[in-house]
Amino acid sequence: MGKIRFYKYYFTGKDKPVIMEAEDRITADKMMQQLKQNTTANLSAKDLIDIRVETPIVGISKRKRHNQDYVWVGNEFTSDGWLLQSEYDEIQKLKNNNKNN
Repeated sequence: MGKIRFYKYYFTGKDKPVIMEAEDRITADKMMQQLKQNTTANLSAKDLIDIRVETPIVGISKRKRHNQDYVWVGNEFTSDGWLLQSEYDEIQKLKNNNKNN
């Protein structure tokens, strides 16, 4: 499995980008096409103004999903690379306690 990247698609009239998590641009574009087919949102290519690519950073990159906060930990540790923020914080607390003992 390759490295995950965040492909951020910016559209005219949209406040936030549409973000696809994918290993490459081709896959991200295919995911965007599927989203366009399955939603009523206006995601026309003529309204696309920018695409940016970001690499997630362990412990720094965050997202909200189903009203819960997640932090990026990488695919080596979870199936999708995301861990609940509360679980991540607990692990960090345990690590810091072990360093101090």
